[in-house]
Amino acid sequence: MKAIIWNVLLFVGLTFAMSALTGCGGSSNTAINNSVVNVNSNSGNAATEQPVAEINHSQYPPLVSAVAQADLKTMDGSVFKIADKKGSVLLINMWATWCGPCLAEMPSFVKMKEKYGPSGFEIIGLDTDDESESLMDDVSKVIKEKNINYPVVFSDMQTQAALLNISKFNGIPQSFLVDADGNLRGVFKGANKENVVKIEEMVAGMVGGEKNSSAMSSETSAADVSNAEKKE
Repeated sequence: MKAIIWNVLLFVGLTFAMSALTGCGGSSNTAINNSVVNVNSNSGNAATEQPVAEINHSQYPPLVSAVAQADLKTMDGSVFKIADKKGSVLLINMWATWCGPCLAEMPSFVKMKEKYGPSGFEIIGLDTDDESESLMDDVSKVIKEKNINYPVVFSDMQTQAALLNISKFNGIPQSFLVDADGNLRGVFKGANKENVVKIEEMVAGMVGGEKNSSAMSSETSAADVSNAEKKE
């Protein structure tokens, strides 16, 4: 009996250890269902569970206005909207200073910005921390330590809630890829190498002028994310 109890405790411990490597939820590390969501208007309100192939660029839904038109405040206090970035391929990455997996994937985003920035690729690091003075120091420290070369911004809770409504996932990191026309092309949940590779493949295709990125038709597991094109 003691051996059985010990094995159960060991399994639980390993489960929590693995969850700390994949993502964060709430105020502590939790297990995350890592996946990329392919979004297109022909899939109804939910993402298809099959690989998406040969989808016309115009079939992707526009990013909801609750996100596109929201005010985002930068570290220096200036304000802009995601809609202002139309014309660039954009990655919106939700993160926090206390989220280890969020920090672990940042160097990959820095490299992506260096590589594809000149071709029209931009990243927005949406920090989900509050804006207290002490946390601002932590954010500044992360920016310096990770050599972040893209804007770190803050938003109100309504904007964050609108993003979570798209992904149907209450955890970080998660990222949203938007094309140059302002259409939502993918939702990535959790931190893992597969997500980073997929993001770069899609970005390379979009900044290269491909309307039907081959990355969208590669073997991708779609999650049950509904209402991706839901209107306010």
